[in-house]
Parts: sequence; C-alpha cells; structure tokens
Amino acid sequence: MDTSGLPEGYNVLLSKVKDRLREAQYTALRAVNKELVGLY
Repeated sequence: MDTSGLPEGYNVLLSKVKDRLREAQYTALRAVNKELVGLY
C-alpha cells in the first residue's frame, strides 16, 4: 500500500485505533459471556 499521501503519524494513529477497537470487542465479549453464564 502506498502511504506517501498520508499525513505523518497516520500509521501510529491507525494502530492505536485498531488496538482500542480490539479492546472494546474483547470487553463486549466478556460482558456477553458473563450474561450467558448468569442465564444458564
């Protein structure tokens, strides 16, 4: 992928956004699992 037209630091920002998304997905998954365990 050609990143020459992207602002400086874009790759770092993108990496941080991806990390936050993964963390939010994991948090949601844990919450769902907790509710399922409580249901059963």
